[in-house]
Amino acid sequence: MKILGKGARAGLLAAALLFGTTAGTQAQATGTPQTTSTVPLVPTATTTSAGQLTATPALTPVGTASPTPVLVGSATATVSPTPTATPTPIARWLPPVRVAVVWPHDAQGQYAPPAAAHLVNVSVWPTNQVPCGAPPDPTILAPRLMLAAGNEPARFVDGNPRLISRAVGGVPFPSVEWNDVAVDPSTSYRLVVYALGVPIGGNFYSNVWTHAADARTLLAQPLLPEDVAGDRFPIDGVDARIQVVWPHDGQGQYVPPERAPFVNVAVDLFQHGTRRSLAVDAAGSYTVRLLEAEGNGPLGAVDVKTEHVTYTVGARSYPRWVFDDVPVKPGGQYNFAVSALAAGAKLVSPYSTIWTHAADPRTVLPDPPVPPPCLS
Repeated sequence: MKILGKGARAGLLAAALLFGTTAGTQAQATGTPQTTSTVPLVPTATTTSAGQLTATPALTPVGTASPTPVLVGSATATVSPTPTATPTPIARWLPPVRVAVVWPHDAQGQYAPPAAAHLVNVSVWPTNQVPCGAPPDPTILAPRLMLAAGNEPARFVDGNPRLISRAVGGVPFPSVEWNDVAVDPSTSYRLVVYALGVPIGGNFYSNVWTHAADARTLLAQPLLPEDVAGDRFPIDGVDARIQVVWPHDGQGQYVPPERAPFVNVAVDLFQHGTRRSLAVDAAGSYTVRLLEAEGNGPLGAVDVKTEHVTYTVGARSYPRWVFDDVPVKPGGQYNFAVSALAAGAKLVSPYSTIWTHAADPRTVLPDPPVPPPCLS
C-alpha cells in the first residue's frame, strides 16, 4: 500500500499504516468516573409535565395596543398608531450541551463498575439558562445521543429521552435523560450528542464522554477498503473513519502523547455500514473538517489546513483527508471526530469514529459544571 503525500509527515502516516498505529496503542482513552460524584446520578422519579420532548412556541405572544384616535389642533382628528412592543424571545436550549453524567448499573438499577455494567443511564444538561421544565425546542436544537463502540462510527441510541427536573447544590435545571442504554462491558464506548435544528443544521454539539473498563484507542491496522462506492452521494450516508493519529515533535519525529506538541490525523470516507470507500473523483464533493474536544470541553472545528491525498490498496487508489501539525498540549486529553458535509447538504454525517489521544485519558468529571438556575 502506498500513500501519495508530501514531506516527512506523509511518510510517517505511511509507516503507521504499514506497521500499525503506534499512536493509537500509546494513547489511552477514558474511563468513567467512580461514585465520588455529588450529583444525583440515578434519574429521579419526578418527571416534569413536559414528558417527552415537544416543541415550544417560537415566541411568547406579546399583546399590542390598537391604534387610538388622537386629536390634533381643534378641528381635524387624525390617527397616530401607538408603538407596539417588540416580541421577547424565549430562553431556549442552545448548543453546545453537556454529557454530564454516565451512570453504569446492573439490571436491578444498582451501580456497577464499567467492567461489569451492561446498562448505563446518561444525563445531558444545558449549558445556558433555560426555563424550568422546558425541553429543547426541536426547531432550534433537537439533541440525539450517539454511541461509538470501539473504533466503529457512532450510531444513534434508540428510544426517546425523558425530561426531568434536577437540582444540584440548590440550583434547579432541566435534564434530558436516556435510561438503560445497553453496553458490553468488554467494549469501550464514546458518547456524544448530535443535534439538529433550523439555524444549526446538523452537527456534533457536546463534549465526548468515554465509558470503558479499558478505554485505550487501539487500532493496530486501519480499516482497508474492499471496493469503491458506486454513488458519489450514497443514499445511506458516509462513515468518516479516523485511521491514523500520529503524535510527533517539531521535527516530525514520533514521540509519545505525553511529550507530543503536534499530531497528524488521517481520515477516510466510506459508504455507511460498508468497506466501500468513496471514489477519488468524489472527494471534491465533500467538505471534511477535523473536530477536537480538549478535556471535557465541547467539540469544535480545528483551524488546520486539509490536504487531499490518495493511497493505494492493491492496484486501486482511494481518497484521504490529512490534517498535519494539529497543535496539542503534551500530556493533554483530546477527543477527535470528523465533520463530513456533502455538497449542497446541511446535515453533517453523524457517522464518525471518535479517537481519544491522551497520556491519561480518563473522563474525570465527578462534579460536572452546573448550569445556571432555570427560569421559573
